[in-house]
Amino acid sequence: MKKRVLMFSILFLMGGQIYCQGIGRNFDFSLLKKYKSIDFIDISYPNGTSIYNDTIDLVERNEEQESNIVNIKLSDKIKLEHLCNDFYSSNPRSFKTEYLKCYNDSISIDNLFSRIVNEKKRRKHFRVLFNRMIYQFSFNEKQYILIGASDRQFFRNIDRNYWVLLEVSQERIENHYVFSDGYSFDATCFGDFNNDGSLDYLNWNFNQNHIAFYTLHKRKFIVNENKFLYVSPNAEEKDSLERGIYTIYSDLDIKKSKWFYVLE
Repeated sequence: MKKRVLMFSILFLMGGQIYCQGIGRNFDFSLLKKYKSIDFIDISYPNGTSIYNDTIDLVERNEEQESNIVNIKLSDKIKLEHLCNDFYSSNPRSFKTEYLKCYNDSISIDNLFSRIVNEKKRRKHFRVLFNRMIYQFSFNEKQYILIGASDRQFFRNIDRNYWVLLEVSQERIENHYVFSDGYSFDATCFGDFNNDGSLDYLNWNFNQNHIAFYTLHKRKFIVNENKFLYVSPNAEEKDSLERGIYTIYSDLDIKKSKWFYVLE
């Protein structure tokens, strides 16, 4: 009887240890397999150059004065530019249409952001800055440009970030996708995560337990409701939540995740 109790105690402790390891692991994309390696080429300006400094006013103005469009060069590797208002005003009459120019094509910012892949709500007007990382890469013989962006309007307790993905061919924009994202550090949220040969995207967003899985199918990114990674807030993130600050959760729960293979 004593042996059975002892054996049960050992198994219980082992199970508890495994469970705690599953919950307590900090998630990052390096934990996942990437079956098809992508060579992301950084074409951002070096040394974190702030490309908007001394060119536009980042502080909102409340005035009737009409703004001017200035040309902001986003990269010194390719022709990529932001045709941008030199100041932001809440008065729509003083704000002119902005454009993202890639090679020989231009697309208005409002049109570009009109359909965000992972958002149901639609906004008519967007004020953004392309002030994050910019990459070039190829996948399945197609060429892409990946551009990080953030809101020019400042929101309380949240830094809204975006990824803009352009499919380009012969210096023309063939297709475009925009994702709202909490993860803004690098391009590792894109890859082939399930070995099916398609380009995938993992959405690690603010105040969400699910890191959602999207895959590119027939020129559309489609969410797979049956596959996701489950994350919970750690102690520091819980403290942020209690203070009303948006955050991304980092504790990976292997048991609650539903993935394509066994997570280690």
